[in-house]
Amino acid sequence: MSKIQMMMAKNLITLPSGSSVSLAHEIFKEKRIRHLPIVSRENHILGLLQAQSLPSSQDFMDLPAHLFMSSEIFLISENSTIKEAVFKILESKTSSLLVHNDSREVVGIITTDDLLFHLTQFLSSEEPPHRTWKQWMDIPTLGQLIHQLSMSGV
Repeated sequence: MSKIQMMMAKNLITLPSGSSVSLAHEIFKEKRIRHLPIVSRENHILGLLQAQSLPSSQDFMDLPAHLFMSSEIFLISENSTIKEAVFKILESKTSSLLVHNDSREVVGIITTDDLLFHLTQFLSSEEPPHRTWKQWMDIPTLGQLIHQLSMSGV
């Protein structure tokens, strides 16, 4: 069975506690992500910020983004199977899991987007595309993305 370490995002992008809502919006847009761990000065994870939780009104742009984070964090081992990750997401009613190694250090994140992308590859009757989710998201326009997906058989 496949391990989640094969499909998780390994370069965890974080936001320092106290950073503004405006900065969080910029990171979400620039990196094309929806989940952002909030970290302390010591780099300890304090919570998880979701793009949908952030206010979009200009009145809130200078507020600290951590005011909108969830302090409930769901973890899973990098040695867990994809099936275990799916069930943990379903049980916890979340859309992401932080992934830890044997030393309990957070080494990545896996999201419902990652799992759905893996599912499309699995269900494809043709050869799965040889791109990661991140590579697909680097395609600049929706039209180009749809074209590339159709050309790859997804």
